[in-house]
Amino acid sequence: LTRTSVLEQHLIQERNEMRLMRIALDRANAELQRLTRFKSTMLTIAAHDLRSPLATMQNSLEILLEHAAAEQLTPLWPKLLRSMLASVKHLLLLAAGLLDQEQAEQGQLALHPEPCDLVGLTLQVIGMMRQELARRIDLDAPSDGLALVADPARLQQILYNLMDNAIKYTPFDLPIKVTISTEESWAVVRVRDQGRGMTPGQIAQLFQMYYRTEEARQGMVSGSGLGLFIVKALVEAHGGHVKVDSGVGQGTTVSIHLPRRQGMDRQEASS
Repeated sequence: LTRTSVLEQHLIQERNEMRLMRIALDRANAELQRLTRFKSTMLTIAAHDLRSPLATMQNSLEILLEHAAAEQLTPLWPKLLRSMLASVKHLLLLAAGLLDQEQAEQGQLALHPEPCDLVGLTLQVIGMMRQELARRIDLDAPSDGLALVADPARLQQILYNLMDNAIKYTPFDLPIKVTISTEESWAVVRVRDQGRGMTPGQIAQLFQMYYRTEEARQGMVSGSGLGLFIVKALVEAHGGHVKVDSGVGQGTTVSIHLPRRQGMDRQEASS
């Protein structure tokens, strides 16, 4: 080979290496942007889910301090302290998910599925919400429980957001209805409110981040439009899906369908 041809080969090789480096840099940059978006979303979710129990604790503490200043120990104290304890448990549950190292490193929702009882977890969440919000929640569920394999902490997060959303749109003197059942290989939870209901156009946008109906904004219903976005993300991470049934003047039912054998095949294979 002549000196010129050798130089040309070197140039071609260097150009190819530079092209491969650019491709690798583009991929690394895209992954960095994805991780940044994921972390931003997780922080937004955290802010949303921490707000309610913190507000409950703040209100309870303010009342207790007023009574303490007046040197009054009333029968209200045990109720407020139970409410605060429920809020603390809820915060600890959320903190466990936020501090998940695997989730932070992989940039995706981390699930730790294990055998659990859907009815039992639902009763725990209802207990917390009754103490935090003093609202009536009616439950229709199998008396012997409903076994499935799922992440218990994430499942409680799903249930809490579903009920919290229903409570916001239900008049204070009316209950929300929670139903648990099975449909073929699915475990199904339905949460029904007694609100105004929605149009098909509103339902189509319901799970978008920050979406709130015009009626909700005009009616001064508290919220950031994140609760059902979180529900959908966590349900789909479990391999499930979400359905909404609503009509104007008919209230709204949000249903989640979870596979009862989520993660079970992997566990059986490894045993």
